[in-house]
Amino acid sequence: MGKRIKLIIAAVMLMPLLVVGVAAAEGNSSTNSGSNNPTKDQSTSQEPDTTVEGIKKRLEETKTELKTSLSTAEQEHIKGKCKIAQGVVKNVEGRVKEAETNRGNVHKNTVEGLTKLSAKLKAKGVDTTALDAEIAVLTTKVNTFKTDLATYKQSISDLKSVDCTTNPAEFKAALDKSRANREKLAKDIADIRSYVTNTIKPTLKTIRDNLATTEKKEGSQ
Repeated sequence: MGKRIKLIIAAVMLMPLLVVGVAAAEGNSSTNSGSNNPTKDQSTSQEPDTTVEGIKKRLEETKTELKTSLSTAEQEHIKGKCKIAQGVVKNVEGRVKEAETNRGNVHKNTVEGLTKLSAKLKAKGVDTTALDAEIAVLTTKVNTFKTDLATYKQSISDLKSVDCTTNPAEFKAALDKSRANREKLAKDIADIRSYVTNTIKPTLKTIRDNLATTEKKEGSQ
């Protein structure tokens, strides 16, 4: 039960939960476009409708949900700046896709590493009840992140597709929705990182310490 298992646990405890700068990379999307308001391991979210009609319907629903209403002056202000803002959004979209790949790989490797470790520990007769429960919670959190990331990506795509000079209110609604989705995603990321650091790593440390104690006792006999 000795050194190999302890090395595995030590390696998992050092496994970095990579902090890809989704919020930072995407922070440029908060371009002022006329408003001073800041505004198993598989996700099962339904694929969004990406047809012209689907996008239009989603934008109308967003505008209604957020009760977006602009004065004439606000509309003109957005019309004068929104094309530049949409250029920034295109850059953000590319960075988010890159972040999705990087972070997705880290989440996948973390869950898979913990699952394999649990199996090895079980084979050695170690009680992994607590660890298995925590892996299940982590998997749920990762799936929530995947769903929210897909929603965020769609909101960016919708924002990019708006004819903002013709429909400034739709652009404003889409921008606000994208910001809200970004904030939700940032909370998901922080939640996963906190859970790994404050819950799973202490559990692994306890298992490692218990193994060390058992080895010490066995060695003294």
